[in-house]
Amino acid sequence: IRGAFFTETLDFENADLKKQLVLEHCYFEKSVNFNGVKTKYGISLAESTVKGSVLFSGATIEGYLNLNSGNFQNLTGENLKVNGPMTIKGATITSKDPEKPAIELTAAKIGGQLNLDHTKVFGAIHMPGVNVGSQLSAENCTIRGRLNMSGAMVEHQLTLKQSEIDEIQMPGIKIKSRLVLNGATVVGSINLNGMQAEGNIDLD
Repeated sequence: IRGAFFTETLDFENADLKKQLVLEHCYFEKSVNFNGVKTKYGISLAESTVKGSVLFSGATIEGYLNLNSGNFQNLTGENLKVNGPMTIKGATITSKDPEKPAIELTAAKIGGQLNLDHTKVFGAIHMPGVNVGSQLSAENCTIRGRLNMSGAMVEHQLTLKQSEIDEIQMPGIKIKSRLVLNGATVVGSINLNGMQAEGNIDLD
C-alpha cells in the first residue's frame, strides 16, 4: 500500500502476518500498533508520517524492518526482535512527552545492521541492553537528548561519525570491533565506564 491516508489507529497487536507488509508514503493521523506481531517476512513504513506512536514492543520480525525517511512521534520497541536489518535512515523522530524517549529499544535484538544514518531525533534514544548482530551505524545524526546504550552488545563496529549528540551514556557496552567518533560533537558528558571494545576507538 502506497500513499494511503489513515484517520484511526492501525492496530496489528499480536497479529501473525503471513505476508510482507509495505505501508510506504502513507499518512497516519493516530498510532500504528505492531506490539507482539509475529512475521517471517518484512515490514516497511518507509517515507510515512505517523502523528501518533509507532509501537513494536515484543514483536518478532524474521525479515527486515524498514523505517527509512519516516516522520514519527515516538518509536517504541522494547524486547523487539528483528532477525534481519532494522533501518531508520533519514527519519525524523520526535518525543511527544519530554519525560519519555523519542526512541525506546530496551533489550531489543537486531540480527542484522541497525542503521540510523542522517536521522534527526528530538528527544532521548534509550536502548540499554540492545543486542546488534552486525554494525550499528548512526553517522551524520542529530540527537537532541541522551543516547543511552548501557550494557549493550554490538557484534561489529559502532559508528557515530559526524553526529551531534547532547549526551552519551554507554557504561558496560561491548563492541566487537571499533568505536568510531570521528567528527562527532557531544554537548554534554560521555560515559564509557567499563566499556569493552575489541578494536580501535577513533576520535580524529
